[in-house]
Amino acid sequence: MIETKGQCPYCFGALDKKGACENCGKKLKPSGVPAKHLPPFTLLKNRYRVGVAIGEGGFGITYRGWDELNGYAVAIKEYFPSAMITREGNRLTCKTDDVRQKFILGKKRFASEAKNMAVIKNVKGVTAVLDFFSENDTVYIVMEYLDGVTLDKYLSAVGKLSFERAFSLLRPILEAVRSLHKAGFIHADISPDNIMIMTNGDSKLIDFGSASHVGVFEGRRQVTLKKHFAPPEQYNSGMVLCAETDVYAIGATFYYAVTLTRPPESVKREARDDLRLPGSMGAKITADEERALLTALKLRAEERFGTIDELINAFSTASGNCSKFKEKEIKPSLLKKLFGMKK
Repeated sequence: MIETKGQCPYCFGALDKKGACENCGKKLKPSGVPAKHLPPFTLLKNRYRVGVAIGEGGFGITYRGWDELNGYAVAIKEYFPSAMITREGNRLTCKTDDVRQKFILGKKRFASEAKNMAVIKNVKGVTAVLDFFSENDTVYIVMEYLDGVTLDKYLSAVGKLSFERAFSLLRPILEAVRSLHKAGFIHADISPDNIMIMTNGDSKLIDFGSASHVGVFEGRRQVTLKKHFAPPEQYNSGMVLCAETDVYAIGATFYYAVTLTRPPESVKREARDDLRLPGSMGAKITADEERALLTALKLRAEERFGTIDELINAFSTASGNCSKFKEKEIKPSLLKKLFGMKK
């Protein structure tokens, strides 16, 4: 039986006498929590109260949480490689002895994610890391709670964006990546599902689990990538990644934003380049904007923009020097539904 603590595990509002939240109206059933998730209201570091999971991948689970010391919502990301381990209560057990070392190495990389994110402070387009620590034989990262949806979900609801609108919406992301590069890292996992669009219209870059040092070879790495958003060099575990790697991923993300079509995998484009021009797909994009976008999507790294500053300048110039498309207004009712607003 789940102990509710008188709070809602979805938003940490107060519960009424029937166990429903007075704020969001939701009611959690004990059977609604997967066994591999931490039980709602688990207390971590004697400070952070765990709520329901709001995201899950192959190597981690992200929960909505509550900082009991400061009294505000947070996001809590737990290192949990589901293929390697099982959970009984708060205890994690490796499925076989063979994966134990992989699990330990993964924990170190997960902790590195927090350190990478912590390097970038007070940058508008980056999710802030508030704390990270080890507990329950794993690692947790506590981040600011983002009240929004992924860019992927946002585009599914509102449809194609003009290049100009996409540039306005995602410019904080470009500036965040620029700060990351200046700090000596690349993100290496930029895609529509690693960008959050907030209820106030801001955009934030999330998930720094693949971030690595720029231009430093640290041995053959495990290849983890988003197939339609990764450049050819990222498929080669022995290649050194560089700023141009993120440039390609940004270009692929813009391509998707203006066409609602994922570009072909870059390694397949090397054999036969079937990348369609956005303009031929009904995108609201001018010739100058299209040229800038296609430069970011060049298969050879040396033919792309060499820095994020070059990309920003090219996108800004192309967008500023052309005729504007008439934008279709996004209905407030659609945004309310998308963001789950009551009013």
